[in-house]
Amino acid sequence: MLKRPNTSYLILMSFALVLCVSAIMSELFRAPTLNSHQALVPKSLFFQENLHTAKEVWLKNRLGEFRFKKGPSGWNLTVPRKLPAEEKSLARIFQTLKNIKIKKVYLKDPLTLSSFSLDDPLIEVKLIHEDGDQDEIKFGMIDSISNSTYLTVTDKNAIFQIDMLNYSLEKLNIADFINPRIFSQSPMKITSVKIFQGTKLKLTLSQKEGKWLGKNGRALALPKVQEYIGDLTSLKSDVILDEIPTKVKKRIDTYLSKPLYTLEILDEMGNKYTYNVSTIINSFPNLKIERKQSFIITASNRDHPYLLSKKYLKLFSKRDRSF
Repeated sequence: MLKRPNTSYLILMSFALVLCVSAIMSELFRAPTLNSHQALVPKSLFFQENLHTAKEVWLKNRLGEFRFKKGPSGWNLTVPRKLPAEEKSLARIFQTLKNIKIKKVYLKDPLTLSSFSLDDPLIEVKLIHEDGDQDEIKFGMIDSISNSTYLTVTDKNAIFQIDMLNYSLEKLNIADFINPRIFSQSPMKITSVKIFQGTKLKLTLSQKEGKWLGKNGRALALPKVQEYIGDLTSLKSDVILDEIPTKVKKRIDTYLSKPLYTLEILDEMGNKYTYNVSTIINSFPNLKIERKQSFIITASNRDHPYLLSKKYLKLFSKRDRSF
């Protein structure tokens, strides 16, 4: 007489069957890695020379799309606004790409792209080089358990698992990319400063053989000159007048048609930069600024005027005796 299997035996067999099926499914659907016979795993994807040849950079994340173009005087933001770019942020992006370290390489197919969220990437970076070549990098899911993320590169038929990025590209927004500095020169590279009030020359600072000279070749105190040029070149504006109504533009043109001060700066390469400084301004239509609390400054190598607090106007009223 056959014995009926007891309940515990049935449960045990069912559990074993589920384990077998799960193992088979896992083997079938897990993302396959490339073995040493299929590909040589590189230690890094980008080299310094690749980044030096970039003439355009595009970055897209959940906070927006940002485009940059290299010009004669440095990098400029072109999208979503046309403004001087904060080059420190771009340098960090380049350094982040250079420092990418690869942990594993996976086969690139629709299933793996979806598994690692690369079909809807978290971050996209495009580098356009001087010779027309492009590198497009897409970053997918962030794995907090393994402290890693996943990416693809245009010309490589693989998915790369890499260490977590040390610079949060997904959190960058437009405020990180706008350079608020009015003077683009390094203080150490400036060789001459002249300030005119109207047409009258009020201040001359010129460097000669490591010394700073004023009018008539009078020697000036080096620490005072260096402090002044440092203060001048560190000026930053909270308001860049790049998207303004026609009425405001006409008002600005009126203020700057007869500037209160004109500044001329020479650098060590002989490049000349001109800055026009307005008088204290009244309020502008459609702009929320306090009356008689600000002035405007324009730069010959910048496309848009800047608004500065009137407390900085004293920097342009210096005389030789101040040094």
